[in-house]
Amino acid sequence: MQVHAVIPLKRALRGKTRLARALGAGERSQLVRVMAGHVAQAVAAAPEVARVHVLTSDASLAPENCGRIPDRGAELNASLTRAAQELRAQGAQRLLIVHGDLPFLTTEDVRALVLESAADAVVAAPDLAEAGTNALAYSLSCDFHTRFGPGSLAAHRLAAEAAGMHFQLVWRRGLAHDIDEPAQLVELLERGGSSYAFLRSAVVGALNCPK
Repeated sequence: MQVHAVIPLKRALRGKTRLARALGAGERSQLVRVMAGHVAQAVAAAPEVARVHVLTSDASLAPENCGRIPDRGAELNASLTRAAQELRAQGAQRLLIVHGDLPFLTTEDVRALVLESAADAVVAAPDLAEAGTNALAYSLSCDFHTRFGPGSLAAHRLAAEAAGMHFQLVWRRGLAHDIDEPAQLVELLERGGSSYAFLRSAVVGALNCPK
């Protein structure tokens, strides 16, 4: 079954506004780009994924190894519905949606999610609070529509049931650990490697964490 992946991304300068207490606009922009590049690389390396697409209005955010689906500014779920229709017309049979702010994501995490999916199932990866949805896989032959937003995990369960599909969770730390709050930047510095070293001075100053 041909799986296409979509990574939805806001414009770099508009993303991660909740981190503004710790990071300036330039640092947030670079963070969005670095995390998106990491996620794209991890997803593209999964042999089950035929193609990776970035859904964005900012062409510069799409890594070289990814296609780009232009985001025309609609609400996220509406944009994903349109993207799903376009990819189905191109031959995609299953859609994998992965958020771009998962700095600890591995290809093994991606494969675990895809391999758990089945023709009649919606497979979701919850965030750390088990309230939001960080990744989702489902068949494009089914009448299922995403429900990203506050409380999306429960909303996706209800949407799957309404479509007559099974709903299954896959919990893995690489899929669960997104970056939304300033306090999460400390662990990112500790575990994220040299790619995130540019954040150190800002995070140390804002959060009084050890150098």
